[in-house]
Amino acid sequence: MSYYYLNLSRNLFTFIEGPPPHVTMSAGFILDLHSNLLGGPIPLPPPNSFIMDYSNNHFVSFIPSTISYYIKNTLFFSLSNNRLTREVPSSICQATNLRILDLSYNNLNGSIPACLMESLTELLVLRAQGNQFQGAIPQQISSRCALQKINLHGNNLEGELPRSLVNCVKLEFLDLGSNNLVDSFLYWLGNLPKLKVLVLRENVLYRHYENTRGNCEGNHTFSMLHILDISSNNFSGTLSSDCFKNMKAMMSHQGITNAFGGLTTNFSFIVVSSISGHHSLLDSSDYWDLVTVALKGVKRDLVNTMTIFTAIDVSNNQFEEPLLEDIGNLNALISLNMSSNDFNGRIPSVFENLTEMQSLDLSRNQRSGQIPNSLTFLTFLSFFNLSNNNLVGKLPFGPHF
Repeated sequence: MSYYYLNLSRNLFTFIEGPPPHVTMSAGFILDLHSNLLGGPIPLPPPNSFIMDYSNNHFVSFIPSTISYYIKNTLFFSLSNNRLTREVPSSICQATNLRILDLSYNNLNGSIPACLMESLTELLVLRAQGNQFQGAIPQQISSRCALQKINLHGNNLEGELPRSLVNCVKLEFLDLGSNNLVDSFLYWLGNLPKLKVLVLRENVLYRHYENTRGNCEGNHTFSMLHILDISSNNFSGTLSSDCFKNMKAMMSHQGITNAFGGLTTNFSFIVVSSISGHHSLLDSSDYWDLVTVALKGVKRDLVNTMTIFTAIDVSNNQFEEPLLEDIGNLNALISLNMSSNDFNGRIPSVFENLTEMQSLDLSRNQRSGQIPNSLTFLTFLSFFNLSNNNLVGKLPFGPHF
């Protein structure tokens, strides 16, 4: 297939005088305008465009309902980091070839078109974080779901998570943080066999996270998980050890060192390379993911760290009772935040097994007794917060005290 390639990215252009040049219908078109100062309405490309990157500009107005005519053959469409408003027209779902759709960091509102998750069975990446979407997440996700990465962080989404998410058996990255979701802890997500990042923080998730028989049983229960963030919800009761037993990716040093590298790749480079036969055309692992974690007391944005970083954050809930011993098996865990709960009793000595630990926050709980001397063996530990507990006795002798 012949194609035209126009790349004007990373300049200081402010205005587009007219539509892109006419190209023959037999030729594909790649249009890359990302990272300029372009304003006004989004430009409508030739209808045979298969790559369109309008991200990091100042486009205003809205996504026109006629957009489907122009993106019917499009594989990659990014409007990220602009100033678009209003609802996303359902006609966008007529772009049945879409593999990557990025609507993140605009002012889009209304509900997320149900057809995005129900009809686009070729879609690999859906990014819509940092908008003002409301209502429920689409409930009837296709049984042929191909989604690998979903990021809906920082909207006003409500209601329960669709149980049909279990159809997305290739899902690796799910970030639903900073919404208004109301549900119990989603044990059933643990059976997604490739899930590596699960962020549910800052919602209204509730009920006891209890060791109920059968909740965390299965062949794949969170076995690939590298990042779990359920902080700032309404969880209470005893923190179960049942799921920790299955987190094999946090028990293996090899699982970290064999990571694919956390590459941040410019998509236009992927396309050019693929045409010369050196790279696959659409590999969603090359489309970066950003996840915010509380690391060493500070919120940090990490890019494409799904397999080179491990973290558990259960802070700002109402968990109680001592942490059960199974967490000591997670010897590849790098960051653990259990602050601002009602954990009581002594600090478990099994923490000494967390030999890769760099950040450990147990502050603002009801811990009692002495600090275990064995914690001095955590040689990589550089952030350790035990403030606002009921600890007594002498401080251990070591580099962290």
